[in-house]
Formats: sequence, structure tokens, C-alpha cells
Amino acid sequence: MSIYGFIATVALPCILLAIVAYILADRKRCQPIKNFSGYHVLITGGSKGIGKAIALEAVRRGADVSIIARNADALEQTAEELRLASGEGQKIFWYTADLSESWQRMSELMRKIELEGGPVDILINNVGRSVQAPLEDLKEEDFFDQMKLNYLTAACITKHVLISMKRRASDQLKNRRVCFVSSQAGQIGLYGYTAYSASKFALRGFAEALQMECRPYNVWITIAYPPHTDTEGFAEEWNLTPELTKAITAGDTVPMKPADVGRHILDSVAKGEFSCHMGLEGWMLSTVCAGMSPANSWRDTITQALAMGPLRLVGLFYLLKFNFTVSK
Repeated sequence: MSIYGFIATVALPCILLAIVAYILADRKRCQPIKNFSGYHVLITGGSKGIGKAIALEAVRRGADVSIIARNADALEQTAEELRLASGEGQKIFWYTADLSESWQRMSELMRKIELEGGPVDILINNVGRSVQAPLEDLKEEDFFDQMKLNYLTAACITKHVLISMKRRASDQLKNRRVCFVSSQAGQIGLYGYTAYSASKFALRGFAEALQMECRPYNVWITIAYPPHTDTEGFAEEWNLTPELTKAITAGDTVPMKPADVGRHILDSVAKGEFSCHMGLEGWMLSTVCAGMSPANSWRDTITQALAMGPLRLVGLFYLLKFNFTVSK
């Protein structure tokens, strides 16, 4: 047998099996959440859009839910919808707050939430917004505001919640989760996204580092990359989106429904999956961008190992198309 034959028939399969065995062993401690009853789920930006959809899905699965947002009227209305969807004994809480305020105020709010609703078992960092424009048209405060709302707010709230989660690490009856709702713009930078993409890319680095810190404490991290979603916020932002950005990102794609996005995200959170993607393009992006991220499953690992190279070529064709659009 030649050296190439040995590599193809013996070495490579052994390496793949070793990788799969390692991943299976590594993720053994992450048990899926099959019943949300008794879990306290906290969702930032929970009054509208994706956050509201996640809240409704969590209530349907039996969880106690707390939501945070700025608009008191929208919060109260959503809280009433959650109560109508809830079962006997489920608790619903809502809190009005500007999450771009100081870390001290956020810490005070978190203490109040845990005092009233109990320790948070699942944190969904969903709050955020998008500012889209070419670099020269952006203001300095746009960059600070995007980083503060889309990234630093999540870091602040997660820090407070995680302290409590780690203290309860010995409680094996519950599997604790932290989720960051990013965007496909957190996987690829496009025209008009210099401020927005930077803040969403930051979430991935934070999530990867945090998973390594949290693993010994049975706390599992998920980062979700939803595509365009048919929400009130998206409609408002789309009206201000540069035409070139629209031409690149719209295509023939129909925005996903918030309920579908919320279900996808909560499914991934329940399974303890690190990366949550949606649709064919979402799968392609997550596969080609996997890098050193934790693996969701042995199937994902093998798929990424085999498909990453070809998808890199596909990605280059996409970039060629995008650059052609910008250059016209």
C-alpha cells in the first residue's frame, strides 16, 4: 500500500473518528432541556419582534418569563399576551429600562429581577438595533451607540447573571443557558455595515471566550445568526438602509417570520448548541465561518470538515457579485 493509499483508507478515517469521539465526549455534560417548567427565562428587548417571539415560545414551553424593554406601553401589551398564553402557576414579569445606561444601573435592575422572579436560568440577550450607512456618512456617536447597545449591554447583563449561575453549578436539575442574538451581519461584513457588523462580530468573540469559561459550570452558550426578519424594527431600519446595501442583502429572499426565528433560537438554546443558523444561506455562512467555534454535533463537525473548502469558493462568488453591485 502506498503512503497515499494509507492516508486515504486508514489515517484519515481514524482522524475523523477521533475527532468525532472527542466532540461526543466533550459535549456529554450538556444535556438538552426537554421541559422548561420551573425555568426562569430573561429576555432583553422582549416587547417586540424576535424578543417577543422568543418570549411567547418560552411561555408555551412552560417557562416563567421576564422581559425588558424601553417602551412601557409595548411591554405591558406583550406581558398581557404572555399571561394569556401562560398556564397555571407560570409567572410573567416586565421591566422598563434603557439598557444603554450605566453598568451600575443595569446591575441594580438585575438584582431586582432576580429578587422578584428568582435566579435567571436562561438569559436571551436580544436587544439591539442597526445603523446602516457608508463610513463617511456615519457619526462618531453611531459607533459608540452600536457597540454599547449591541455588545456592551449583553456583556454587562451576562456578567451579572453568570455570577448567580456559577454559584448554582452544583444543582444538576437544571441546565443553564446564555444566548446572544447576533445577525448574519455578524458573520460577514457588507457595504454600509461598518458600525453594525463590528458590534455583532464582537458578540461572537465574546461568546466563544465565554463558553470556555462557563463549560466547567454546566452553563452553555448559544449565538444566533438570524437573517432578515419581518419585524417592526426591521421595517423602520429598511427605510433608512442605503440602496446599495438593499441591493446586496435583499435578493429574492423573503424575511423570516419572527415566530419561526424565535422557535429556531429556543430550539438551539434547549439543545445547548453553540451556533444557531436558519435557512440554506444561514447554514452556508455558519459552515464556512465555523473556524474555532465549539461544534454543535458530530454531524456538523463532519459536514464542516468536508464542506468548508467548497463553500469558501461559493463565498468568493458571492463576494464577486456583491463587489460588482457596488462598483456599478
